[in-house]
Amino acid sequence: MSVSRLLSGIVAVTGMVFAIADFRARLLFDYCLFTAIVLVLIWFPGAVNTYTVGMWIDGYKIENPTPPIMIAGFGWIALLVVNGALFGLL
Repeated sequence: MSVSRLLSGIVAVTGMVFAIADFRARLLFDYCLFTAIVLVLIWFPGAVNTYTVGMWIDGYKIENPTPPIMIAGFGWIALLVVNGALFGLL
């Protein structure tokens, strides 16, 4: 397991524990759904890139691959921003 996967898992579990302690079912559901999507970006950026290359979006074909570090970086930014908002830091 890579350091990025381990740290993102710890951040996600910490947010889930906080959402459970806050005991708002809607908040917990939204956080878990968002975290699942973001963890896919962080844990499997190469697979996300492979999946999206060749797709047709609004009549245009995606032909240039995105570097996996950019996909994972976006996932990290999204995870940290949401956790910052959850903990009241933002």
